[in-house]
Order: sequence, then structure tokens, then C-alpha cells
Amino acid sequence: MTEKPSLPEQEPDLERKVIEMLRTRSPQDPETRTLLNELIAKKESECGPDIDDQLKLDLWRSRLYESAGFLGYALEILEDLAKNIGDSGSEEVRRKILEQLGRVRNIYFSKV
Repeated sequence: MTEKPSLPEQEPDLERKVIEMLRTRSPQDPETRTLLNELIAKKESECGPDIDDQLKLDLWRSRLYESAGFLGYALEILEDLAKNIGDSGSEEVRRKILEQLGRVRNIYFSKV
């Protein structure tokens, strides 16, 4: 089971709303983009300075897009993470990135 960064109590509703808007509209829709940016800004403000925290935030972003059905966006985030991670972050977080990347690749390429 993948670990999902915790959200303050009011944010699960915002996250669900963003996912639904992404599904029914698109990431380029102005209202969707505004809400998405608001949610990401909140998550960034809660994120600690530790490299693992930053990496987990990007993992969360990829899961958000994946949940909304935008596998290409999720895959792009994960491929960038995998390409640039090097020895950064803990072994556990690097493993999660590679696991999620493999899973999303399998789903993405099975649909193409």
C-alpha cells in the first residue's frame, strides 16, 4: 500500500473537488487550474525542508493526477523524479518513486 501524505481535515474535500474538476474539465481549465494551484500551494506550505518531504510532495502530485486519470502528467512527474533523484532522499522514498513509476508506466502503456 502506498503512503499518501496526510492532509489537514478541510483539505480532503478540496483534493476530491480538484480531482473531480480535473476529470470533468481539464488541467488547463482556468477554474480547475486555480483550485489545483491553491491545493498545491497548501501542500507546499506544509512541506518540510527535508529532501524526503519534497520528494513525497511530488509523489503526492503524481498520485493526484493519476487519480484524475491524467496518467501522462503523473508519468512525467515520476520520470523527472527518477531521472534527477540520484542519491538524494532516503532509500525508502527512492524505492517508492521507482515502484510508483513502474506501476504508472504499466497502466499508461497498456492504454496506449
